[in-house]
Amino acid sequence: MRCFEGNGQMIKMSLYSPLAAEFFPTGIYENDELMNYKGPLIFDGEDLVEYAPELFKTGLAGVDLGENFGNKRIIYAVPCLKIHKGELVCCTTVMLREALDEAEMQRFQNYLTDKFCAGELDLSEIETTDGVLFVHLWNSDEFAFEAAMERQIRPPKLDLGR
Repeated sequence: MRCFEGNGQMIKMSLYSPLAAEFFPTGIYENDELMNYKGPLIFDGEDLVEYAPELFKTGLAGVDLGENFGNKRIIYAVPCLKIHKGELVCCTTVMLREALDEAEMQRFQNYLTDKFCAGELDLSEIETTDGVLFVHLWNSDEFAFEAAMERQIRPPKLDLGR
């Protein structure tokens, strides 16, 4: 069985995955509040929606995770932050030359999971109006990918001046 048949066209696919974050409220280091400090607040994607404008400014733009995976079917795989189903999530946009079979898709998702788990793309020290966020692309409590094919795209025709 193949994932997302392409019929000779390029395939654009999105892989959505949950986020986790630690939030350090403003003022925790002031003497009177330091005594009561119990650690950062733990946020999930639903909590992070209100901080989306600040997080979108920092973004993950320009990181291509597909180029080092070693599968010639993958043109690129670029993660970004996106609001999806009422939560802020990581959305890895994947452009494929042709469909991946189930085993290839699983290997690719495992590769992405390893990258996210290692913290290579985490967003750290994001200043907000009421504190500082450290956002992680890995959420061990509920980490899984939700895959969605967005559309099939015909490769552009080149005009060679003939």
